[in-house]
Amino acid sequence: MITRVALISVGDARDPGVWSGIPWQIRSTLTAMGVDVTDVSPLRVPFARGRHLAFTAAQRIGRHYRYDLDRGSIRAMGRAANRRLSESRVDAVISTSMLPLAALRTTLPVGVWQDATIANLVETYAEYRRLSAARRRRLFAMEREILSRVTVAGYASSWAARSAIEVLGAPESRVVELPFGAGLLPRGGFDPAPALAARATDVCRLAWIGADWQRKRGDFAIAVAQALVERGRQVHLTMVGQAPPHG
Repeated sequence: MITRVALISVGDARDPGVWSGIPWQIRSTLTAMGVDVTDVSPLRVPFARGRHLAFTAAQRIGRHYRYDLDRGSIRAMGRAANRRLSESRVDAVISTSMLPLAALRTTLPVGVWQDATIANLVETYAEYRRLSAARRRRLFAMEREILSRVTVAGYASSWAARSAIEVLGAPESRVVELPFGAGLLPRGGFDPAPALAARATDVCRLAWIGADWQRKRGDFAIAVAQALVERGRQVHLTMVGQAPPHG
């Protein structure tokens, strides 16, 4: 029976502001289930200031440099995770990122739980397509190698799970579709029925929440609202997060 788990997260898993609170929620849920969680986070990137300056310079010339995808950063995260694991007594490892697993050396069962593969990111985001072809090849090879040895790879959608199997060659028996749970927990005793019954039916209320206007398609949310207005619907769009680039 697994009662002690090491949770690997690049950002601090104790901080609900990291990656929309997903590592924090995983940690909290495991703890609530009686699992003894060992935090293997945050994993520091060496020379982070210099790497961030390189990231900024690359953007100015139309390139995209992700310092967390740099081979030196990936190796450093793996070494840090190895050190912490060597100091811990756990039964299994869960990681919320592939990156630290590239250099992870352990005989324990290892699970990874993500929302996308590298292939998905390249397919979806222009910034990843601006990575050099050589770097994309290295990242694909890295992810294939990791998927060949992890015990289980969980993905938050069938889209990502299919990518792992069909694009990266992950063994189908090790891939599971495992959606993330709700990121917001209701207050104790909250009953949604009265709130749902009291909702106005003459207004379509939409919400967009995102810290990155471009990646999270704030423009698409506005386009949806406009399309509904053009069809005669009353629409109220609430936008939370980054403002549009042009105000």
